[in-house]
Amino acid sequence: MLSSPRYAVLGCHDLPGAAAFLSVLGYTEQGRDVLDADTAGALYGLTGPAEEVLFVPEGTDTGGLLLVTAPEGSTAIASGGYAVDVYTRDIEASAAALAAAGGTPSEIARWELGGRPFAECGVIGPGGIRVVLVEGSSRRASILDGDETRRHSELQAAVHLAYGCDAAFWTRLGLESLCSQRLVNPAVAALIGLDDLDAEIVLDLFWDGRGARVELISFPSLDLPKGEDAFRSGMHAGVFPVADLNAAHTLLASAGAETGPITASPLRGGQAFTASSPDGVDLEFWTA
Repeated sequence: MLSSPRYAVLGCHDLPGAAAFLSVLGYTEQGRDVLDADTAGALYGLTGPAEEVLFVPEGTDTGGLLLVTAPEGSTAIASGGYAVDVYTRDIEASAAALAAAGGTPSEIARWELGGRPFAECGVIGPGGIRVVLVEGSSRRASILDGDETRRHSELQAAVHLAYGCDAAFWTRLGLESLCSQRLVNPAVAALIGLDDLDAEIVLDLFWDGRGARVELISFPSLDLPKGEDAFRSGMHAGVFPVADLNAAHTLLASAGAETGPITASPLRGGQAFTASSPDGVDLEFWTA
């Protein structure tokens, strides 16, 4: 059985710019490596070596982001990886600070889910990475709980735009359904970047009770454009560290996922592989 994602992988075409952007969130470099051409090809379909840098929130070794050099991609709305969610104590101050670091923030959207108020702001940063800042009166446990001086949390969700949700796949892996919510909310639609502000939106969240969430957003009435098949800048996959990589590979395949080969990677704990879920979500598995 799997845990929730503990990291996320993002393609990035400007590592120095992204590093300065992430420093505003309190993320610092923890490791750096260069994937050789064979490993970069096995994991991401790249045709040559790729530099990669792991950033984690200061004071912890989980909830981080692995940035891998990739060609520039489109930031238009399409199926596939969309963003990573990070909590903030002050969304206005966070949006302003990330804009000063080279980010392009959206308007702040305010809405309710289950009677709880939230504010969210999407920020596209240098290198094509997208972070959604989330402020709310009710939130999941995070590193913010132990340090009142810290403004930003660790990774809270790996967010994907999908054509639907195969809930049975995720629960078979050992995750539980945290939320399956249908809503029509122009503020949320504008935040995502939809042209149809009255489109029905379906949010599906899965987790293990303590880590980040896998978040799938789908639109039953819209013909969502298909994202690029090639690895490009932007949110790519949640990362699931596992004790037995071979067993995880077998479990994923039996659950209906398309799995890639297991390959060596020191920065990932020794070995890793990638997979794609039946609902089109990219996943990555590392040696715990």
